Amino acid sequence: MRPEDLFLAIGTVEESRLARSEFCVSSEIKQEDKNMNMKSGTVIKNLLTAALIVSMLAVTAYAVTGFLIYDSPEEMVSAIFGNSTGFDHDTGSIRPDPYGGPEGIIVEPTFDRVAADEDVVAEDVVPHVNPVGQSVCFNGYTLTVDAFTYDSATRCGFVTYLLENPKGVSGYRLQSDGEIWYDGQPDLVQVNQYGYPYIIQEKTTPTCLAASYYFQWDARRGEKLALSLQSQEDRYTPEEFAALIEDEVEARKQAMTPQQAMDTIRQNLGDEVFAQIFAGMTEEEIAEQCYTEIVACEVANRMEAESTSEAIEIPLDQQSRLKGVTAGTGSIRISTVSLRIDMTDLTFLHTDSQGNHAIDTGNIDSVVIRFADGEEYTVFDGYILNYTFCVTDMPEENVATEIIVPPEEDPNGEGYSYMENSHGYCLLTVMFNRIIDVDVITAVVINGTELPVDQ
Repeated sequence: MRPEDLFLAIGTVEESRLARSEFCVSSEIKQEDKNMNMKSGTVIKNLLTAALIVSMLAVTAYAVTGFLIYDSPEEMVSAIFGNSTGFDHDTGSIRPDPYGGPEGIIVEPTFDRVAADEDVVAEDVVPHVNPVGQSVCFNGYTLTVDAFTYDSATRCGFVTYLLENPKGVSGYRLQSDGEIWYDGQPDLVQVNQYGYPYIIQEKTTPTCLAASYYFQWDARRGEKLALSLQSQEDRYTPEEFAALIEDEVEARKQAMTPQQAMDTIRQNLGDEVFAQIFAGMTEEEIAEQCYTEIVACEVANRMEAESTSEAIEIPLDQQSRLKGVTAGTGSIRISTVSLRIDMTDLTFLHTDSQGNHAIDTGNIDSVVIRFADGEEYTVFDGYILNYTFCVTDMPEENVATEIIVPPEEDPNGEGYSYMENSHGYCLLTVMFNRIIDVDVITAVVINGTELPVDQ
């Protein structure tokens, strides 16, 4: 982990999954997520938390294995996307939001898989299944990455793996859809790309956890897909870690002047973000926090080198594409396993629930795919969440611009500035919980507006 990664992580708590609630997403929480920004009063707290998460030790060893979880790619794809996982249900529910939000709070989602069409699996997916067959051992565990599939059009894929320990694999619990959670700890299997792991129940034993990880590729997280093992031993209590940072800060002050500390942080963040974070603080307070952040990053780097195994790295072919179609004049890309929406040119989505102009994926309330036979696949709508993950993002070419509001336009008469992104959160990516036949898709319906597939 580089120092700048920690600074970036401060504002991305959801992705690090430090605190997630079980399918409880109120409209108020959604609004808070959309408006997340870094505040000077919480910088150190979040940074110390991020640094603490990456603690522990490392010994690695590789071995070559074969395609082993299932007897064939057809069997694998049909199983992990089929309707026999043991975690499917179509009895979702929602309750009123105690804070008065109009959307309510999801108590239980509808997560309803369907049987995979054998012909679609064989023709459209199996040719893209690639065996990996690599293992890494660490801290008593063996991680074996079995096989993966990747679609460069939607930037989505899935990878299967086995996590084994002769003493038993524990410390995780399952959500109602089969998602694997490690409460209060980082996931034992670390993956550099965003996504969620789901258990393969029929292949799991007390000493072996079989799972499929559904992911979105982002070059900012690495050119390759990388999986490694994370130690789950707690080296420090929060109090011990804080004392460690305090001691090292005092030592750092002997080697670096306050100005050098501030210049280091300014260089990492940039002048504008630096000014935003430390606005209203004295120079002495700024220097103290900069010392602390520098030390926390150094400690995190040191601990990370000792806390994870060597990674199994998987190259992702950016020319590899599953069969797919587009809609909305190319704004929507759909493959057999995933969907990606760029709402930049979808002007009917540029108004939020209050009627304000906003290019933000939070404006997308429902997505439905229609087929030629009249059937529909509701990807999400209310408590219907028929996906393995759904993530919003900014384009990689996104540029932030400082907007200055002069005193005469400020109700308080003081004037202020803020950063506005050129694109905003205009990308929405969804990994399906089923295999679909793209040849018979007729349209995509977003918020009730039908967009026929492009011809």
